[in-house]
Amino acid sequence: MLASCRGVRACRSGLIHTAAGCSGLLIPVDGGYEILVCSSQPEGRRNFSTAHEIVHTFFREVRPAATPSAEEEKLCNLGAATLTMPAAHFGPFLAARLLCFATIEECQREFAVSLVAAGRRAMALTDLSACLLIAAPAKTEVSFRAGAPELRIAKWWWSDRWPFPNSSHVDLPVIQGSVIDEVFAHRDQRADRGGLGIASCAGTYDVEAREYGYLLPGSFERRQVLALARGPVDGEPLDRAKGR
Repeated sequence: MLASCRGVRACRSGLIHTAAGCSGLLIPVDGGYEILVCSSQPEGRRNFSTAHEIVHTFFREVRPAATPSAEEEKLCNLGAATLTMPAAHFGPFLAARLLCFATIEECQREFAVSLVAAGRRAMALTDLSACLLIAAPAKTEVSFRAGAPELRIAKWWWSDRWPFPNSSHVDLPVIQGSVIDEVFAHRDQRADRGGLGIASCAGTYDVEAREYGYLLPGSFERRQVLALARGPVDGEPLDRAKGR
């Protein structure tokens, strides 16, 4: 309904060239728009991309020929999250469950979005101190250990109660031997109570980490680690029944 009100004539899936660097396109057509989302992406990612492109139509009214800025892309992500995961529904759904990957997967299925989109929304709406991050091999070739590139934080999202809200973690190295580092090395999934694996984040955390690969349009799978941290917490043994 909103798409048609915004002049979107059609929404379809198809191939998007890797050079586009995105999973969705807003295409001007006869005074309106057509939305193209990448057919190689999972359904949840396509749903979120469609909502993202719908929000772009508001900006095109003001600046029809402008290239979207980083700030516009950020606002479109926020708008897409509001459309696909309204706070009035998502908030209570999340609050009734333990904040963990299993719950984020439930949110992913319930709201038909991607895992990371559900995780980002959880960070925006939880009343806990928590952080969601993606770690990936450094793009430069200067920091190698044991023949492998150093892991660094590529993206991160945090809740209102996160104790380091004014410190960007992006591009910080992941400590060798941490849960995040071990997951990348062994290509598995782990949960532990201990350090987060980032030098600037002192304290003890409940950390879950898993290998996370995503497909760039027209490209091969890229290895990364997706991690969820709650805390800082006390030093008691990890108890998944706590921390709601």
